[in-house]
Amino acid sequence: MIYIKRIVEADMTRQSGLTDETATLFFKFYENDPERTLSFINKSTSTKINSNIKKKGNSTTITGSLSSEIKNTCEYGDIIIFESTNKENVYNYSFVRKDDSEFEKYDSLLREYTTQKNENHLLLSLDNDLFSQLNKIQQTNSSYAPLLTALRTKPFVLLAGISGTGKSRIVRELAKASVTEELQRKYDPKSVANGFNRWQLHKPANFELVQVKPNWHNSLEVVGYKSNIGGAHYEFTPFVEFVARAWQNQDVPFFLCLDEMNLAPVEQYFAEFLSAIESRSLENGEYETDPIVKPFAEFGNDVCTAMLNHLVGTVDAANVRADSPEAKLVERFKTKGLTLPPNLLVLGTVNMDETTFSFSRKVLDRAMSIVMNDVEYDAFFNGKSENTVAEMDEGMRDWLIHRPIRGLDAENNGAEEVKTYLTAINTKLDNTPFKLGYRAANEALLYVSAARQLNPDADINAALDEFTLMKILSRIEGDKRSIDNLLDNLQSVITTVYPKSHEKLEQMAETLNSKQFVSYWT
Repeated sequence: MIYIKRIVEADMTRQSGLTDETATLFFKFYENDPERTLSFINKSTSTKINSNIKKKGNSTTITGSLSSEIKNTCEYGDIIIFESTNKENVYNYSFVRKDDSEFEKYDSLLREYTTQKNENHLLLSLDNDLFSQLNKIQQTNSSYAPLLTALRTKPFVLLAGISGTGKSRIVRELAKASVTEELQRKYDPKSVANGFNRWQLHKPANFELVQVKPNWHNSLEVVGYKSNIGGAHYEFTPFVEFVARAWQNQDVPFFLCLDEMNLAPVEQYFAEFLSAIESRSLENGEYETDPIVKPFAEFGNDVCTAMLNHLVGTVDAANVRADSPEAKLVERFKTKGLTLPPNLLVLGTVNMDETTFSFSRKVLDRAMSIVMNDVEYDAFFNGKSENTVAEMDEGMRDWLIHRPIRGLDAENNGAEEVKTYLTAINTKLDNTPFKLGYRAANEALLYVSAARQLNPDADINAALDEFTLMKILSRIEGDKRSIDNLLDNLQSVITTVYPKSHEKLEQMAETLNSKQFVSYWT
């Protein structure tokens, strides 16, 4: 959510005033809490200041440092934009002055969408730049929208489908679309020696491809291990190094592609990640998960120091401030271990044939699933199939990184419709191993919310249709005796109102009747 405010005379002569709606909905200020301390970060300078929201008489105002900065920096008619963050009591802000190129856009928003009484204040769920970015993505390729929606819902997605449909390529393209020139120069200066062109990069700095091997039956190849051969040390993996890099660059999405993910049993080699992904929470506004590598201090001082030097660089009092991001990251790794950062997005490519393993429900419950079987030869031969991803601006990158975790807290989540639909589904799944739990309900709310942000005119039934494919039908597998009439019963709920799921359900029912066995994946 963002708050757009025009600077008026009272802001310059007294304190910066707020409407009651803004104070309660945006800044979470309530009557029983007469003064609230907040942190404000200037998006241009990254400077952080603290100010209070205070109630006095019939007015609510911002006092302290921010109010002083407005007086010293702004003129009448300028605009200040506040953006909520994933951290409680922390807000970004920026100024748009009357001579700025962006001023007309925000001025028009204020004039068009506000009432006369509050013509200087506007609350929006998404900023205008982000609306433009999302619309551009929709226009580029409508089939791309479910993938973005799934990533916003959960940072773990399975991409299944026949071989050669571009599953791993789309992950690389997402990374190209979101990498910044600064990040690319930092880690691969040679790739931008002749200038920065994101679409010509072979390996963006925010992309890592991990090729899964058939002999992976434990997690050593993923999270590494401590070895005493040649002296005590930690054996790092590309996965661990990539996660550490993501921690150091949290303003850019980092895309990890597990190629041919089911060549080995996923629940064996990816056990730590599967556990950590379900432990996500916000603690004092900070994104936290259980560690995939235990606290480094537990490996002993020498090994711990070597691990930190390898992943973060030499950090000591001589070259780094005690409160610097590097020092904080060192402290995190020492005391909390290597946890999952908020900007890490993991996608696995999946082929279902005689050389691969099927997915357990434990894995399917923890991931969003998308099947990529469509082949558009007209687009391919016209050269239009290779650039399906639109460049992401800061707003879009932030949208992918700062995701809600609790579905009930997500904006515009269609809670009543989701509750009615899932209850009807569970009635049919009762007394089967496919019955839905709280996790599915939470992710359904998140998916609907994300779909409506991606397209404000989105039909909730269309979002539930996509979610049904990803999280409900994808879990169904068995023979005729175990499934019995389940698929037919589901068709009374998953009707033609949900066309994609209804068609898939009919196909699965036909397969079950003809082959006596059915799986969503085959």
